[in-house]
Amino acid sequence: MIKIKNAIYPIVSDESCVVVSFIHDLGKVGMPGKPQYLKNEPSEKQKKYGYMPKYPYRFNTDLVYLSVPIRSIYLAARYIDLTDEEVQAIAYHDGQYVEDNRSVATREELLTLLLHYADSWSGFVIEKNQ
Repeated sequence: MIKIKNAIYPIVSDESCVVVSFIHDLGKVGMPGKPQYLKNEPSEKQKKYGYMPKYPYRFNTDLVYLSVPIRSIYLAARYIDLTDEEVQAIAYHDGQYVEDNRSVATREELLTLLLHYADSWSGFVIEKNQ
């Protein structure tokens, strides 16, 4: 994210870039004592025939539903003070790919756009080509 920021809008603080980069997907861990993802064990039938589940992990349905960004903010805000811009960046970092994010369309702060660009680039380009 720092490289993208330096290339297109260098006056955004490095500290805020680092904070939102580390925190934006923190909610994927789940809640204390309640992980969001559980190991997907094979069913008895799968075990009998030597098959593994299609997916190695499953979503923990015992968690109270919160979107990943909202859970991220909830978990982080207990330990770190976030600026308004950092909260918006974390909450809306998925951009318009998420229906709920339409409310912020055209009102994104620069940090929100930078995080969205960096997260998208990482997921669609870097991780896809590894």
